[in-house]
Amino acid sequence: MTEIIHNQKLSGQGISPGLALGKAFIFKDILQRDQQRYGIEESEIEWEYSRIERAIEQVLRDLRQSARRVEAELNEELAAIFDAHYPRVLLSPVAIQQTDWASRRLSVALSKQRMKSRPPTEADIPVSRKREIEEAKYYAYGPHWDEAMGKLVQGAANPNLRSAKEVTGYHIEARDGQIGHVEGFIVDDEGRDTEGWEIRYLVIHTRNWLPGKRVLIVAPRWAESISWEEKKVVIALSRKIIEESPGYDPTTPVNRRYEEVLYDYYGRPRYWTDKSG
Repeated sequence: MTEIIHNQKLSGQGISPGLALGKAFIFKDILQRDQQRYGIEESEIEWEYSRIERAIEQVLRDLRQSARRVEAELNEELAAIFDAHYPRVLLSPVAIQQTDWASRRLSVALSKQRMKSRPPTEADIPVSRKREIEEAKYYAYGPHWDEAMGKLVQGAANPNLRSAKEVTGYHIEARDGQIGHVEGFIVDDEGRDTEGWEIRYLVIHTRNWLPGKRVLIVAPRWAESISWEEKKVVIALSRKIIEESPGYDPTTPVNRRYEEVLYDYYGRPRYWTDKSG
């Protein structure tokens, strides 16, 4: 049964301009309406994609015009509500100038207008190498990026990038069975070039497979394979070896001493002295 609300004031906890957390009300149940459905031929798919892209571009233009009008007639603060409606964009770590971990902010060397003018990126869709190069050219990251991208294009076997959000939750499979799932990632923000912001470790939670709640980490380079279809990461180690590895405290940043203990335990060459990692 749908509750009908009249003259109801909506309130909630503000989380960003235009967005708030609070009780939701259904004003009209669109699921009860007859939806028009139609099919298209395979030859029409490309045209249909272009039609959707044109519609998105038109909506973005309308949003920008509305934002400029509100800013001119009212103020910049009220115009910020439109920022919540802009889609995601794809940025390289090269653009990051400063990291403020305390306030969870990244300062980038790009203008808001330049990022808003870029076509949207779907977070759950793999990013092709071609798209990555197009983004680098648009933002003009510099010659060091162009050189690095040239090397990647020449040697990439699987040139698609996946979102961290997509991989979170993947099962971790050892040689003798599952042992946990990917709960997060630890990145190295040292450096401000294409080698910076490398994913150093996968954070593994074992609560559904091992007694107690343990959190472990392993390096992505130690993975034997990743199955995108089965959503799992295969590691060529036994459950026992992974289970008895040094524990990880999510509240404490990973330091060099911990890494030395971890790499020595697994018998792996240290990445900071051996690039084969």
